[in-house]
Amino acid sequence: MDYYNGYCFVAFSGAAPGTLQIIDVDPVEEMAVVNQVVNTETYMTYNDVEIVGDKLILGCGDPFLPIYDLSDPENPSFIRDVYRGGSPGGHPAEVVYHNGYLLFSDFFTHFGVADISNPENASVIFQLDEHRSYEKDLIVDGNHAYYSCGLNILKLY
Repeated sequence: MDYYNGYCFVAFSGAAPGTLQIIDVDPVEEMAVVNQVVNTETYMTYNDVEIVGDKLILGCGDPFLPIYDLSDPENPSFIRDVYRGGSPGGHPAEVVYHNGYLLFSDFFTHFGVADISNPENASVIFQLDEHRSYEKDLIVDGNHAYYSCGLNILKLY
């Protein structure tokens, strides 16, 4: 989930298709769902949302990171998919923005970095195959990314 300009954007995982729910939360006493973006193409699930400026990036269960424009927050417009590699069903558990880069990880195998400084030409610039590491969480602090994975392991990049 992420917040932008009076709206909460919530990604739903679970049974396909994935759904991005847009909730007007201003004022909070009149909170209401104003739109849903439902996966009608290939995305199996939506698992995470990261908003950077007026762009929204979804972590989803396909080898892509969809980017949307939020100029009209109630009706996000699709910009493009960034191919992140991996296999369908990779279920990115986290997408995290830091200094022009999007760090991403999926539940099964990949940790990576995409340059999204220009969303229309975003591309993956680094990937690491973690061989079934079962990613749990990803955070960034300064110049370090902390990546927790199964079997009580914390990795530092």
